[in-house]
Amino acid sequence: MSLLAIQLSPRNRWGPRTPAPVAGQAPGPQVQWAHVYSADGLSPGPLRLAPATALPKADQVVLVLSAADVSWHRARLPKAAAARMRMALLGTLEEQLLEEEDLVHLALAAGASPGQDGWVAAAHAPHLVAALAALESAGVHVARVASALPPPGGPLRAHFSTPELAAELPWTGPDSGFGAATAQPAAPSDNSTWWTLSAADGAWHLPLPAAIATTTATSHPVAHGQGTQARMGGPKNNLKDGDLASALRHTLPEALPGQRWTCTPAAAAAAERFMGRPVPVQTVAEHLLEAATSATNLRQFELQPRHRGLAALRSLTQQLGRREWRTVRVGLWALAALQLLGLNAAAWSQQQTQQARRERIEGLLRTTFPDQRTVLDARAQMRTQTQKLRAAAGQPGPGDLEPALAAAAAAWPDGKPAVTAIRFEAGRLTLSSPGWAPEEVAALRQRLAAQGWAVEHADPLLTLQHNQAASTAATGMDPR
Repeated sequence: MSLLAIQLSPRNRWGPRTPAPVAGQAPGPQVQWAHVYSADGLSPGPLRLAPATALPKADQVVLVLSAADVSWHRARLPKAAAARMRMALLGTLEEQLLEEEDLVHLALAAGASPGQDGWVAAAHAPHLVAALAALESAGVHVARVASALPPPGGPLRAHFSTPELAAELPWTGPDSGFGAATAQPAAPSDNSTWWTLSAADGAWHLPLPAAIATTTATSHPVAHGQGTQARMGGPKNNLKDGDLASALRHTLPEALPGQRWTCTPAAAAAAERFMGRPVPVQTVAEHLLEAATSATNLRQFELQPRHRGLAALRSLTQQLGRREWRTVRVGLWALAALQLLGLNAAAWSQQQTQQARRERIEGLLRTTFPDQRTVLDARAQMRTQTQKLRAAAGQPGPGDLEPALAAAAAAWPDGKPAVTAIRFEAGRLTLSSPGWAPEEVAALRQRLAAQGWAVEHADPLLTLQHNQAASTAATGMDPR
């Protein structure tokens, strides 16, 4: 399955080394997006730059937040419904978050369970919402939001990088992290190498000491001297640039199985000086794809994608449109055509059967009653002609008085007094007999129903009508 990993530019923060904004210039949308396309979701392609409308199509699109824009907080997760989990988390992390509630986006780490201790990610909501809106408006449907800062709790993961990507992307705008149409270089910095560390007890994004870090790249647009925890809600510290990284370095355990240490090519020299040993090199594209394929998904709560059914259908359609699915597409089209031919053949066969049966009934009508030249409803006409013959022979039919009286007499309960009045019209026999209990009417109705009679009761009247006589009256054909 193909995958498109898109790097979201880090959010600009004010600091002594950040350039002053241009008067009257408002932050614009990010016009260029760094991205990596992987045809199989495992092997990364080259790191490229393109507008949102020119991004390649993929089965899954993942937006990766910069490590500087995510912080992880340990908390006892509240037992709340999914619709109220965000508000419950805001109350739980109230003392750890420095931003206003409307500016903070929260998300649970993979595998987090309510009622237990877990890790909660915090990010700047307007920055993330604006990026998602810009991509969605360009027709890029983001399925997940990942983090370049891995969640704590797992094996140690450390990565050294330099903000060399800032020289390729237009990072401008005072606080949005988006660039205007014209790129403006950031101000130089003494700390150009950053250390992203995720361990069992926390995650950090810290600058290396100035004496160790290289100075060849442009500065990262993040307030220096503050780790991710300090920016997004952890306690502020008064340490100088790199002091916290040096102090944290000495607290790490010795090399254990499962630990991963990597660095970008531009940060290899600084990482080797800081660690005192060579560090495996990982390209920016490989690191971006690794973050995109992680189990982390920050698109939760208010940012959860809607229309899941449409998204699943869109994903299935895109997958079926790939070249390797050509045989499946041909098979599906052949199956649909075969089903269509089969339905048409079955409908034609049923139509022929009904036509043959209709012709047999009409032939029987014309043979039995030669005077019937026009056939409208063969069944009704044959029933009408049969009733006429019976009436001409002097035999009572189901709509006559005699069969109705005989049926009523046969079903009349013992001990019930005789009727006080009788009325017969249009095949309906009405008897006047007061004092019927509901259970007696039900018993009479049950006995007469077996002979095809329907009984209506409206005290003191009982009305009997044969079902065949009622159908004859409904057709408007009088047997007489």
